[in-house]
Amino acid sequence: DAVLEMGWLTVRRSSNTVTDLVPGVTLNLVKAAPVGGTAETTVAVTRDVPGLVSRTKALVDAANSLINGVSTQTKQGTGGAKGGPLASDSSARSLTSGLFVLASPAPSATDKKALSQIGITVTRQGTFTLDDTVLSKAVADDPDGVAALLSGFAKSVADAAKRDGTGGGFVVTARNAAGTEAGSRQKQMDAMDSRLRTTEARYRRQFSQLDVM
Repeated sequence: DAVLEMGWLTVRRSSNTVTDLVPGVTLNLVKAAPVGGTAETTVAVTRDVPGLVSRTKALVDAANSLINGVSTQTKQGTGGAKGGPLASDSSARSLTSGLFVLASPAPSATDKKALSQIGITVTRQGTFTLDDTVLSKAVADDPDGVAALLSGFAKSVADAAKRDGTGGGFVVTARNAAGTEAGSRQKQMDAMDSRLRTTEARYRRQFSQLDVM
């Protein structure tokens, strides 16, 4: 077994990888001290700011992907250009509205309640952009506030996806309704086609009889 000492605490583990000694920290024991030796290792635990920035950028990219997708589908046709298939569907345009709630102006400079305070702002095109420098400074100044705000933003994205894309959400309901409508229209077209074929056959018979006469 591996044996290590941290302050007054002596720990014995069956593996050289210790994950339950310091919360959130994995210790990989790669070299043993000589018997009776006094070798010490100092472990400094700091926040992974670059990792947080990278994950936040991924979250912003995911939100923008959703926004751009909805925008493409609901685009109005102008100047002869063809609009999106959901151009006349106001409900579809509401899918992303909840994402911008946390992006509103901050009530104060010290209370982290708006994404703009941590470097996430809304562009003229209606998408999000991230300022890495502002986010890094905000993490250094108020890590708990940043964590709470980012959690809220991530929850907004997740809730939008779950609420509108699963179960009885708007997307599923609208898709099912559109499928039902399409099926109904197809039945109407099939019935009309059948009537037209019947009418055509009758006209051909009448024409043939008139031609014989």
